[in-house]
Amino acid sequence: MGRIKIDLLRDSGLIGAEVDASPRPCLAVSGAAHGWASAEWSSLGLSPDNDVVAINPGGRRAANRWPGRPALAHRIVASTRVQRLLLWGPGERELTEQVLAQCGPRAVLAPASSIEQLGALLARSALLIGSDSGARHIGVAVGTPTLTIRMGASPESWAYPGSGHRCVDATIHGGSDAVFARVFSAFEELMQQLCVHA
Repeated sequence: MGRIKIDLLRDSGLIGAEVDASPRPCLAVSGAAHGWASAEWSSLGLSPDNDVVAINPGGRRAANRWPGRPALAHRIVASTRVQRLLLWGPGERELTEQVLAQCGPRAVLAPASSIEQLGALLARSALLIGSDSGARHIGVAVGTPTLTIRMGASPESWAYPGSGHRCVDATIHGGSDAVFARVFSAFEELMQQLCVHA
């Protein structure tokens, strides 16, 4: 349940102050999965110093997908100097490869993975940028900061608590340039907070 709904119930006296507005999920990742991720990390040529940004340009639910997804993802990727790991799920590989083709040598395609293996990859990432998707919740569950681009719903009601998680509304007026400006501003703030040079 979103924080805004919880706040309304708390203010009305229907629930107590002890109720957690946005409990975070938790995913236990095995040593085997971490070992797999470490080997894949090395084979992809990614830095062991945790300066990799994971980007998930797809999304299973159409309502959660970004407008002009390839273009927005490409602009985010092309505007940063850190290494980028592009994630994909069922039915999304072709889209992600289209984005990858425009991103230059510092972006690589993530390998196919199980949920646990995806958690291990995200645990090694400095930040995850994507839609409101399974990858986002897995990222939160393993302690990875997230920047979520949502379509239509109030960002505040869907944001996880804590300064390491941001949610941006992709339906603002001004077209793709305005969306990109807002997303990239939030991205830069998170990267500065994490002491990673974007």
